[in-house]
Amino acid sequence: MRHNMEKSKKKYGLNTVAQSNKLVEAIHGMTLTEKRLFVHASGLAREKDLKEGEVLTIRADEFARECGIQSHTAYEGLQDAVDRLFNRYFTYVSSTGNPVKCRWVYRLEYKKGLGEIAVSFPAEVILMFTLFNKDNPFTTYDRKHI
Repeated sequence: MRHNMEKSKKKYGLNTVAQSNKLVEAIHGMTLTEKRLFVHASGLAREKDLKEGEVLTIRADEFARECGIQSHTAYEGLQDAVDRLFNRYFTYVSSTGNPVKCRWVYRLEYKKGLGEIAVSFPAEVILMFTLFNKDNPFTTYDRKHI
């Protein structure tokens, strides 16, 4: 059955922003740069088919181009956003009815001189980035409308 679900999963390209409605609600109180980071990271995670434990590399020049800002501003903004996210958490109720606390980011590395960061997200965040179906309602829009 899982195999059939995998076949029927719709893939959204980098020009389409697709976000779990849970993610949209959860990032409501975040800074603009944190929100931009999630929009950027969600597309990269889908493109890479990111799994838990894998590292997602976010380049400041690509982030800057996407956000319409300068590269040095982007790198500083990424550092600030990931630092904030590293200390943030969200809560949800598990399938067994237990409350669970989860951090948005569980590992990050600043790659000195390369203008990029390496980020690892927990499975729950990757799920919000990548899985869109009736059990995980979602919103899509064209990236140019951001």
